[in-house]
Amino acid sequence: SILRDTVKSEQAFNEKVDAKLFSVIPHERKNRTLASIIKNTKKGLLMNESAAVSLKFSESFHQVAGKIEYLKRVSGAKVISVLSVAENEGKSTVAANIALSLASKGNKVLLFDMDQKKPALYKLFSLKYNKESELGDYLSGALPAQRFRLRRYKKSNLFFAINTKAHKNSQKWIENGRVKHILDAARDKFDYIIVDTSPISADTSVTDLIQITDKYLMVVRTDVVRVAAINDAILSLTNLSAGFIGCILNDVYPEFNLAGQLGLDESGYYYSYSHRYGKYGKYGKYGKYGKYGKYDKYGKYGKYGKYDKYTAYGRSGGYGRYGSYGKYSKYSAYSKYSHYGSYGKYSGAYTSLPEDEPDDDKPDLTAGGGSSGL
Repeated sequence: SILRDTVKSEQAFNEKVDAKLFSVIPHERKNRTLASIIKNTKKGLLMNESAAVSLKFSESFHQVAGKIEYLKRVSGAKVISVLSVAENEGKSTVAANIALSLASKGNKVLLFDMDQKKPALYKLFSLKYNKESELGDYLSGALPAQRFRLRRYKKSNLFFAINTKAHKNSQKWIENGRVKHILDAARDKFDYIIVDTSPISADTSVTDLIQITDKYLMVVRTDVVRVAAINDAILSLTNLSAGFIGCILNDVYPEFNLAGQLGLDESGYYYSYSHRYGKYGKYGKYGKYGKYGKYDKYGKYGKYGKYDKYTAYGRSGGYGRYGSYGKYSKYSAYSKYSHYGSYGKYSGAYTSLPEDEPDDDKPDLTAGGGSSGL
C-alpha cells in the first residue's frame, strides 16, 4: 500500500484531494476488551454501545454533529446523505455515529437506510427482521403505508427506517418518487434525517439520491481508494448537486512524533495518544520529576521541602536558629520571655512568669412498543 496513491494521512488529504476536509475520525480498535478479543467479535463501533470506545473517538463524532447543527442554523439543511466511493470505508458506521451523537444532544433523528443492495445498519445495531419495519417492503408496495412502523433505538430520540435484507430496485423507488415522498413526510417530524447510501462504485442511484437530500458528505477511509478515483467522484457529484459539504477522513492512525511520545510537544499530545498521558505524563510538567516533582521547588528537598529553611530541620525549623528550641526561640536566652526566665534579669526574684499574650494566629413522538409510524 506504500506505493499506491491513496490518502494515508490528514496532510496527504489536504495536498491531494480537491475537497474540503469536514472532519477527521481517528482509528479505533474494535476489540479492546479481553472478552471481545477471545470472541473475535466483528460488531461495528458505536460511540455509546461500549465503555471501551475511547473518548477521542466519541468526541470526533460530537464535533461532526456540532458542525451539522450549525449548518442547519445557517442554511436550514436537515436531510444529510453519507456516501463513499467504495465498500469498506466505514460509511455506515460514520452515519450511525453521527445519528447517535445528534440524538444525544436532544434532537429527534431518523436514520434512513438507502444502502439497499448490501444493508449494514441492522448489523451495527443488532436488529432482526420485522415485517412491519422493513423499509424496502414499504418502498416496493409490499407493506402498506398504514402498517409501516419505524423502529426506535432503546429509549432515545433516534429512530430507524432500515432494511435487514437486500432489495435491488432502489433506483426505481427514487425515480418514481417514493423515496422523496417518505423523506418529505419525515421532515416535519424529525430535526435531522441521516441517509446511509450505497457506495458510488456499487450503485449509480446515489447520484439521483443526493439530488433529493439537502446536503451530502463523503467518507474517505485512509489507504483504501486511490486519490484519482476520489477526485473523479467528487467532480461528478458536484456537477450534479451543489450540496456537497466536504469529506470525513476516516480511520486515521496517529502519526509518529518523537517529541510527542516523550510528552515534550503539544502536537504530540494530539497525535500520540499511545503515550498514555501525553504532555502531563509520568515525566511531564506535573509528573514524578516534573515542575513539582520530588526535587523541585516544593519537593522533598526543594525550597520549601522537608529539610528546607522553614521546615522542622531547616534554619527556622524546630531545631534551627529561629526554631522552637533555637537560639532565638520562645524560651531561649534572647527570647521575648527570657527577661523573666531561668536566666533572665529577675529569675531569682519571681516564682512565676507573666501571662502569655493572646495568640491571634489560631484560627417523544414515540408510539407504544418502541416503534413509530410516519
